[in-house]
Amino acid sequence: MDVQETYESLLKGYQQIVFDDLTPKLALYHSLCKKYEENNEVFLDKAGILVYAIQSLEVDTLLLMAKLLDGNRSDRNIIKFINFSDSNRLAIKWKTGNIPAELTTKHNELITEKQEIIKRITVRRDKFLAHSDKQYFLNRDKLDEDYPVSIYELIGVVQCFQKILTDHSFGLMSGGRVSYEDFFYIEVDNLLNKIMYPEHFM
Repeated sequence: MDVQETYESLLKGYQQIVFDDLTPKLALYHSLCKKYEENNEVFLDKAGILVYAIQSLEVDTLLLMAKLLDGNRSDRNIIKFINFSDSNRLAIKWKTGNIPAELTTKHNELITEKQEIIKRITVRRDKFLAHSDKQYFLNRDKLDEDYPVSIYELIGVVQCFQKILTDHSFGLMSGGRVSYEDFFYIEVDNLLNKIMYPEHFM
């Protein structure tokens, strides 16, 4: 593939991962966590099996985010995409010309703003999720204490991904992907309300 074809293929692939895989899973994870926190006794009594779904979604989401952020181990991640787009910006054709130089600066600034949470995500991957670090693997509480991540920080990183990809999408084809996370919030809320409070739907 030439540079243009490679750029368009990378953009399409990252959009599929971020909008079709990562965003829905994070929305499901957030929705389930919120419902558990609202009333954990009822949640555990009526929908306790979903605790394992929450744990699985957490692991899957963090691993996928770590892959998209790991600029050193792979050439298939968001950081390398930014660099590829910048180094080939004069060869890549947008609807109205080439990729503007200031776009890379803007996107690198977005990534830099997230460096602290990016570090914690990748450390959690290395110390616990993908490997059995002797200090943390059998001591999850210490991992959470030393490298905490909040759901809102994870949402912020995903929104950063979405912003970067949407900027490229609008430049290339004057349109971007729609994010459907609100749909998942509503569906999970409706489903769990029926499971946890069936008397309200009789």
